[in-house]
Amino acid sequence: MLIERTVNFAHGYRVKCPSCSTEQWLTAEEYAANAAAGSTCSNCHGAIDLGPSSIALRNPNDLALCDRAVSRLAWYHTTDQFDWPASEKPLETSVVEHFLERVRMSDEELDAYRLIHENQALHIGTYEAALESMLRRMREQDAQDQQFYLFRVGLREGLEIESCWRDENTSPAAKITSADLIDQGIDAIRYLNAHESVGSISMAVLRGGIESVQKLALPVRELELPSNLSVIKQLREIRKEISIILEEHEKSKFERADQERKRIEAWGGRELTRVEAMKRKMWEIQSPPPIPKEASEALMRMRGVVAFNYIKDLPTVSKNNFLLSLHGPSIHGTEDGDVIWLEKFMGLAALLTQHQQVRRTLFCQPWRAV
Repeated sequence: MLIERTVNFAHGYRVKCPSCSTEQWLTAEEYAANAAAGSTCSNCHGAIDLGPSSIALRNPNDLALCDRAVSRLAWYHTTDQFDWPASEKPLETSVVEHFLERVRMSDEELDAYRLIHENQALHIGTYEAALESMLRRMREQDAQDQQFYLFRVGLREGLEIESCWRDENTSPAAKITSADLIDQGIDAIRYLNAHESVGSISMAVLRGGIESVQKLALPVRELELPSNLSVIKQLREIRKEISIILEEHEKSKFERADQERKRIEAWGGRELTRVEAMKRKMWEIQSPPPIPKEASEALMRMRGVVAFNYIKDLPTVSKNNFLLSLHGPSIHGTEDGDVIWLEKFMGLAALLTQHQQVRRTLFCQPWRAV
């Protein structure tokens, strides 16, 4: 039976001063409150930028640091690959399109990325790191509509593991390839994760180092989610409000277009005087925006209602990252569309707020040998 580590999205942060290397502990709320301004070293009073480069090992007593315990621990991974870890790892078409169209990668840059991606070692970590990796991909690679899977990973006994752990800020870790590991005569490395569940230990491992996996499609349909009837009622009220705002906005646009037509007819196609040209310019500048401010504010209230009901107890960093990772309801949406969005929100939120039930469901899934 694999050992499960405690899941805690409200974990604190251990940060290191770049000047004197002194480490200090910040609670989750202290870290969130000082994320923009940074912190001050308790020893030399120097500035500490609370970004990935300042992150230190969160738990020096983590079982993952014990060579003999590594293969006895449960590890986790999220991906949109149904059959992970597949023997081959071609770069998905959607990712190629994202890099070419959104990131504007050149062909040479894409080829270099593809080479690393298709030969990359497999990355596994804590439950929190796996979920945060999925959320980061959703917001950074526009993958909100992808079908993701959560894998629970069992490692083989007797793995050759690098004796120490690496800091991914200073040593190759995130982009390490299977060839790199083979060249070093090892099956896996441990590294300090500075991007997901920051301060935790993750691993890069050869496919042959994985013995078997359990899989769960996300969101988890088997979860018993709280009633959403009162929330649906609030969303419908806000949706009606948005519909009224948009109707009035369209009416205003029509009236304004009619006024503009009459102005053009009055000018009769002649060249405008300087004063008339300035008036027309001011008219164009003062034209209403495509989406009324009031409608956008109502959409934000819709997100706020749902966030309050389903993720209010998450720490600030986790809450903000979660909200940034999901598309909000559409400005021109419908009541039925709002319910679909709400159910997806609830299902994904439960991965963080009901993680014990999620893992119990995953424990019941069959093991698949790799």
